[in-house]
Amino acid sequence: MANRNISKTLRSLRRQLGITQDALSKELHISRQLYAFYESGARIPDAEMACELAEFHHLTVDQLVHGQISAEDAVLSMPSLSSESGEFFRIYLTLSPDDQNAIRSYLEFLHHSSEED
Repeated sequence: MANRNISKTLRSLRRQLGITQDALSKELHISRQLYAFYESGARIPDAEMACELAEFHHLTVDQLVHGQISAEDAVLSMPSLSSESGEFFRIYLTLSPDDQNAIRSYLEFLHHSSEED
């Protein structure tokens, strides 16, 4: 079961990043064929590779193995997201819906104000 979860999770994460198996395998310093085996479920990453994959995607190994990735985790795993932006997003998610709406309104106000300058 974990084998299927890992392969589905890896495929989903890579597609969310919008990159090819070749590009991701180069980042991990492994062959594209080996990475394709991980995604297809033909092979299971060993413990060291599972740690590297989890680190690359900013997840825990448990999240990677069990496929327990929320929308929040998916966004926070984006390599282009700075640590400051990630922290902002984490705090934002703890707010009530009314407070989230207030933050969105304020950000829209700031955005439109900066466009006018």
